[in-house]
Amino acid sequence: MRNYSDLQSGNNTAPASPWLTMGELTQRFKVTRASVYRWIANESFPAPVKFGRAARFEVAAVTAWEAKKIGGAQ
Repeated sequence: MRNYSDLQSGNNTAPASPWLTMGELTQRFKVTRASVYRWIANESFPAPVKFGRAARFEVAAVTAWEAKKIGGAQ
C-alpha cells in the first residue's frame, strides 16, 4: 500500500476527483468490500493509497484496470 508522500513527487495533473472511497467502488462495480479486498490480495486490482487512517483509490488506476478487464473480456 502506498502513502500520500509517495505521490507528492509525481505529476500533479489529476482529474477533478482523483480519489474514490471503498463505498464508491462497491457501488460502481456492484460488489462487496470483501470482493474488492480479494481483488487487491490477488494483485489484480490497484492497491489503495493511505491518507492517515483513510484509504482511497486513484481514479486513473481504477479506470485503467476497468479498461484492461473490458478489453480482455472480448
